[in-house]
Amino acid sequence: MVTRYFSLHIILFVVAGFFSLASFAQQARPATPRVSVSRSRILIGEQTELTMKLELSSGQRFSSWPNMPDSLNHFEVLNRGQLDSIRSGENMMYTQSFTLTSFDSGHWVIPSFIFQVGKSKLRSDSLVVDVGTVVLKGDEYNDIKDIIPVKEPGFDWKKWLPYIIGTILILALVTYWYMNRKKKPLVVEKPVDRSTAYEQAMNELKKLKSEQLPEKGEMKQYYSRLYDIYRIYLGRYSGVNMLQFTTDDILLKAKDIISSSSFSKMAEVLRISDAVKFAKYGSSVQETNSSWDIINGVIEDLNRQKS
Repeated sequence: MVTRYFSLHIILFVVAGFFSLASFAQQARPATPRVSVSRSRILIGEQTELTMKLELSSGQRFSSWPNMPDSLNHFEVLNRGQLDSIRSGENMMYTQSFTLTSFDSGHWVIPSFIFQVGKSKLRSDSLVVDVGTVVLKGDEYNDIKDIIPVKEPGFDWKKWLPYIIGTILILALVTYWYMNRKKKPLVVEKPVDRSTAYEQAMNELKKLKSEQLPEKGEMKQYYSRLYDIYRIYLGRYSGVNMLQFTTDDILLKAKDIISSSSFSKMAEVLRISDAVKFAKYGSSVQETNSSWDIINGVIEDLNRQKS
């Protein structure tokens, strides 16, 4: 009987010791910082959410939270969330979110952040985000893929022959024109009043809509004219000739003068226009109407800003 009583006490002592060790191990668990993004692949002007998390055990306190700058490595901070805390048992979880965007296409690395807990400095992992102008396919954007290296072929003179002949013909035509040109007085183009530019843009938009090109299947001509109407007005508005600008150049120029609520929609219309132009995307009549409304709204907003 005594032996059984003694054995029972030993078992209870071992079990109590086990739970004490487990509780101590849980309390002594080191702080674990985690940083993540909601989307690791975005288009120029699109947004991704960066979230910082720090889980602390009982008795631990952070003494320094990472300071997120307004811009870092090709990314801009659009919105900063509040630092929140949630208690889970003996542990405390701290969370803060940031809304980021980028106007530079490429494969960018968001550096690690340093969390200071007591006297210890804890470093999070770095993150990679791909930013690009993705070719549209159907109703969805393709994922950005790594470039596959292509073996460079040898020199093919037959391939270059048409270019050589074309260059010679162009040089001959330029020489002929230069030899036979007549001196004409220079015509100085007067700057267009912005109110006149607005009226011209509105008239061109109404004319484009009345021609019903999408219903006739002429999507390429429709988006080309819609793009030019917006590009010409934006150039007259800013005083810069944008007819030779690429879509990326126009987006960079427009981001400082167009509200953030309209910028993403306008950027999507320009990307759709490029895709339709190169016959890589088939738009719908409903989408063309939505694109027209977006460009019309952006021009009206810009005109009101100058009123």
